[in-house]
Amino acid sequence: MKHFVGHTEEIGAFDSDNAPELISAMKVLQCRHVLSRDYISKSNAKAERAVRSVLEGTRVNLLQARLNHWHWPHAARHWCFMQTVWRTIAMGVESEAWFEV
Repeated sequence: MKHFVGHTEEIGAFDSDNAPELISAMKVLQCRHVLSRDYISKSNAKAERAVRSVLEGTRVNLLQARLNHWHWPHAARHWCFMQTVWRTIAMGVESEAWFEV
C-alpha cells in the first residue's frame, strides 16, 4: 500500500471489499478500514469511479503515445502518478517540494 501512496504520505482511511489480503494489510499498516457491502453499488461508488478513471486515463495514455497493450502497466502507473502530481499542484504545493531530498 505504501508503494501507491508514497513513503511520506499517511493513509487516513481505506475503502475496500471484504478481501482478506486487504484486511490484513490494513491491520499491519494500522489504518482505518471501511468495508463496502456486497452487491450494493452505493457503498463502493467511490472505488468504482476511481477504477473507471484509471482505466480511461490509461487508455488515453496508450492512445496518445501510440503504444500497444504491452505497455499497459507503465501507462497505468504513469496515469496514477500524474493524477497525484496534478492534485498536489492544484492544492498549492510547490512542484519543487517533490524533488527535495
